[in-house]
Amino acid sequence: MSKLIFYLLACFLFFECSSNEDTKGEIIPPLDLYHQVHNPLKNISYLTSLMESQDGANLFYLRSKAYAQMHDYKKAWMDIKIAIHKLPNDLDYLLLSAQIKYNLELFNEALSDAKIVESSGIESPELWILFTEINIKLKKPKVANFYLSKLKILGFPKSENSYINYLTAIVSRDSLIAKVGQYVDFNQKELHPKLMRQYYETELNGFSKFKYQTLLLKSLKSFPSDPHLIRCWARFLHMVGQKNKAENVYLKSIDFFLTNSNLYFEIGQFYFQSKKLDNAISFFNLISNRSPLYKEALFLKSICFLNVGNRTKSMALLDSGIQYFPQDLKFRGLKYRLSHVNSDSLISQNDSLKTP
Repeated sequence: MSKLIFYLLACFLFFECSSNEDTKGEIIPPLDLYHQVHNPLKNISYLTSLMESQDGANLFYLRSKAYAQMHDYKKAWMDIKIAIHKLPNDLDYLLLSAQIKYNLELFNEALSDAKIVESSGIESPELWILFTEINIKLKKPKVANFYLSKLKILGFPKSENSYINYLTAIVSRDSLIAKVGQYVDFNQKELHPKLMRQYYETELNGFSKFKYQTLLLKSLKSFPSDPHLIRCWARFLHMVGQKNKAENVYLKSIDFFLTNSNLYFEIGQFYFQSKKLDNAISFFNLISNRSPLYKEALFLKSICFLNVGNRTKSMALLDSGIQYFPQDLKFRGLKYRLSHVNSDSLISQNDSLKTP
């Protein structure tokens, strides 16, 4: 019944308030309705209905925000991309785009958008938090600390206290690892989403499996499209030995990211450890040669081909590794070993050779 009432109210407002335009010249949900409905899914439904008669940039921006609130970052990216195409220089759009790209692990792209917003002279807690997060991921703790200092001067909402304390612990130690559990109040009804993501990312082996699973499933119930939570669930299933389920969840997580070399490498490693070497090779092949993981993927690929019996391909990959990474001795060392052993000894699993 409540859905029917909402639908009728939406239709009434659409026809009766057609002259209600926002500052960008588009019809948007009246504030008394839009802010009253705290369910992003209902806001998406309402905004989508408005798009049937118009396709203004701000509607895509608002729907992108709603998708981001649901942690469905891929759909949020699709909408904000359209909004920016229609209105390229809007700073609100660019800030949201940077936040979405950060959540999709497109850190350099997120940094580019954020810098455009920064160049306008705008100062906001959201922007400084984002710069801090990006630079932590890019392993630049000193730069992250610079923006964290700006944030503390500007001020931030009290609801962010625990998360800011966690970020401070990371950058002050000049380390990308901090025990996030001590910053989470597990007795709260609503746990901080960003802190909980960090908890799942870093504390897989830090607490009891039951507690970890219970908390993660609770978060997944709230944000079923969150790619990070889905990936962490796959890691947990792998850790407890449920490899078939882990495989299915890993493959599901791909649909909620864009191109992501980190994810491809992780899935490749999963297949490598599971001795599904053809699958491992397929995922290692997806890793961009611009990725920091490309070197390791190249080396693991050479081992995969060796173990499936394609010694020629393995040697060719080692030659590529020697050419592009001459300082890394593992390529040269493995090639030397393969060139100075009897062919029947290649099947043995010995000493330091990485084998699945």
